[in-house]
Amino acid sequence: MQNDKSLYRNLLNQLSAESGKAFYFFKTELAQSELGIMLTDASLVACDSILHRLKQPGCGYTYRMENKRYLPIVAKPENDDLSPFGKVAPVLVYVFDNFIKTNHLELQTFYAQACAFVAPEFTITSHIPWKNELEKTSYQHLNPSLLSESDSRILRHSI
Repeated sequence: MQNDKSLYRNLLNQLSAESGKAFYFFKTELAQSELGIMLTDASLVACDSILHRLKQPGCGYTYRMENKRYLPIVAKPENDDLSPFGKVAPVLVYVFDNFIKTNHLELQTFYAQACAFVAPEFTITSHIPWKNELEKTSYQHLNPSLLSESDSRILRHSI
């Protein structure tokens, strides 16, 4: 099976759709298709970290930071020898369940942690494109009727 980032992006989109949760990046709700677009590279960083901790080969990507970009992590294949999708996909599901889904109201926290793996000096407050985002005081919803009751209670306390 061909292995490229679109497979991981599609898997993240499917997992977000199945979760029934609303996902927010700096208090702005993401459409289901946006989650995969925004978090694929950061998720691969997390997968690599877990695979290395398990003493397994990584996903086959190299990572760099492009600090002028809104989403600064860039994942590029090291070569044509990427790890099989079937090996990385279960780790990606684990990352989704344990990190993305648990941070669904503040995905920037997950993303910033992934950035710190790539560049340890990275902080959420030092990334220039995010400066204005830190000042948001209210959540922006795509469709408030889709919020679960538990998410609504959490958000009410945050607003």
